[in-house]
Amino acid sequence: MGTEKLLETHRRPGSIDVKRDMELVRRILLTVQAKTNLEPELIKIDGHDDAVVGRHVEMLFDAGFLEGMEHSILASEYRDIFVKDLSWDGHEFVGAISKEELWQKLKSAIGPGELAGLSLKAIKDASIAAATAYLKGKLGL
Repeated sequence: MGTEKLLETHRRPGSIDVKRDMELVRRILLTVQAKTNLEPELIKIDGHDDAVVGRHVEMLFDAGFLEGMEHSILASEYRDIFVKDLSWDGHEFVGAISKEELWQKLKSAIGPGELAGLSLKAIKDASIAAATAYLKGKLGL
């Protein structure tokens, strides 16, 4: 599934409705980045429904931002993804959105509603460009 598909509300037969939440996407990626081992595990985020987190993890896995193993149960609302690590793209993206100052600038410039409607690739590219400009400013380039 390409990243453009992440724009839609996702609903599997007999499952929950999930609208993409970029704050949750960021928290998932930061949580995976903070892992201290490469043991595959389910990702849980305090304050968020496990099914919503699981569906976001599934979308990030399908988009190529997470490495891991999937396990599906026919009656499940989503595939369980046992996350091992971030992929190369995942590391680049989380590196660009991990600095709170840059993330807040991106959110305030675009707005959370519009942010959720952009392709993940566009958000990643804009985040990396902002991080690059920030770094150049710090280096006086």
